[in-house]
Amino acid sequence: MPPSEQDILRLWEPYNEAEAFIAEISTSWDGLDTTAVNQLRYAGRHLLNSLTGKTSIAPEREYERAVAHVKRATFDALDSGIIYYLKKIEYFKHDYRKIEITTPGYPDIIASARKAKHLLDKARNDSDNRHE
Repeated sequence: MPPSEQDILRLWEPYNEAEAFIAEISTSWDGLDTTAVNQLRYAGRHLLNSLTGKTSIAPEREYERAVAHVKRATFDALDSGIIYYLKKIEYFKHDYRKIEITTPGYPDIIASARKAKHLLDKARNDSDNRHE
């Protein structure tokens, strides 16, 4: 059975969230958003398959695949963005390694970066729930 209107509406918010994250990272570096955009493309294909029934796969399964790709798009966008900024922090630390940084808030930035890295590592180890 194809997804209900409620199912499609439930997918609307996570899709918009993924799209917003993609838009945010796409301005940082050319190509940074490619994997996330591909995941949304796959989500669209599976949703269309579930609505039209033009595949041999059950519509419910196609819808589940669409949901999974939307979640993956969100993770990929966040992952790419975080990794990009962690690298920028590492470059900064390397470039200014011989200079004492006394800017207020700098230790908080470094602590947040470490926490973000830890969360990414944890998410990568929990592939079933990495989008959370």
